[in-house]
Amino acid sequence: MGANNSQTALNNIVKALTTDATAFASQDLTLTNTTVQSLTVPDGTKYALCYLSGTTTNFIRYWQHGGTPTSSSGIKRFGETAFDISGPDDITNFKCYTSGTGMVLSVQYFR
Repeated sequence: MGANNSQTALNNIVKALTTDATAFASQDLTLTNTTVQSLTVPDGTKYALCYLSGTTTNFIRYWQHGGTPTSSSGIKRFGETAFDISGPDDITNFKCYTSGTGMVLSVQYFR
């Protein structure tokens, strides 16, 4: 899926959510190279909209089921991209491994 298609899909998700969900908290997580990190999820969260800032050559790998990602295991996401996480368990269990420096994961939480 190209960048424009991804952006359109993300816009559609956000539009659908705003009718049934309310943004109520946010987090900017500064990611540390070669470290596994988790989110600090507020109570009542049902959906998270995430944006990964940083260079397009740096990346994270993540799992939403509680497993621990590594440099070669997990869903790969490069900098300057957005993605979403649905469901309280998947959001709480989110862990990411960072490959690169200067990356920040910005998260908007919805209930």
